[in-house]
Amino acid sequence: MLKISFIGCSWTQGYNISYTDTYPYIVHKKLQEVNVDNHVINAGRSGASWHYHIPMMKYLEKTYDPDVYVIQHTTPDRAFLKFHSRVWQDQKQTIVEDRKENYTTITEHTMSHFHFTAGLAKQIITEPDYEWLDGNGYPLYPLLKKKFGLTKEQIRDRLSYWYTHEQHHPLTFERYIENTEYINNWVKLKNKKIVNIFWFNDEFSKLAYPNKIIVGNSLSFDSFCVDEGYHFDARGNTCLADLIMPYLLPHNHQFL
Repeated sequence: MLKISFIGCSWTQGYNISYTDTYPYIVHKKLQEVNVDNHVINAGRSGASWHYHIPMMKYLEKTYDPDVYVIQHTTPDRAFLKFHSRVWQDQKQTIVEDRKENYTTITEHTMSHFHFTAGLAKQIITEPDYEWLDGNGYPLYPLLKKKFGLTKEQIRDRLSYWYTHEQHHPLTFERYIENTEYINNWVKLKNKKIVNIFWFNDEFSKLAYPNKIIVGNSLSFDSFCVDEGYHFDARGNTCLADLIMPYLLPHNHQFL
């Protein structure tokens, strides 16, 4: 049984699409078609920053002991803001798992932090009548108020400071690189395999990481994206799955 964990943001999770149209599920089915018995874990989280990967990987290692980690790296400027909950149970990592045969989806409900994309932060800061909906269309502010006891003004002030002063701070990008290096070294120490997926060919994806896929070099975002968030539908995700497959097939020398 080949066990593969996919970690990333809403692109990996499958934003507004059926789980059967996500690229982790398509990889799962393609492996079955070539008689590779496999268990795929989709641990993508909508809005996840690059800080999300390490604690999730540690959970997956303990729970599933994967053979391969497929990491879809999010953009370096993605927010990770500490909103400490007043309730102890909300300060711990809470995982909900939904298993469908040998395909498992994981939802992380830890609320001692909250992930904001730059686009969501900008909307909250600049649009007074913003509906405060999360990426899946659910009311966001009642949840944040319940968990953290913060007013809209307090949240907007924190986001404004981050958006203005920290989003493109050089230290943010240095930490992104450090985080990615840590991930690769951690997988190596565990004697596991890793596949690194980057959205674009930029200075970060040019670093010498093993088993690297730069999606923008092979797939046209203009052709395959279904929205401004660089999400793919089944057609684009199938193309992405085809890029990943050679790194997973047991006969491939990169996997051995």
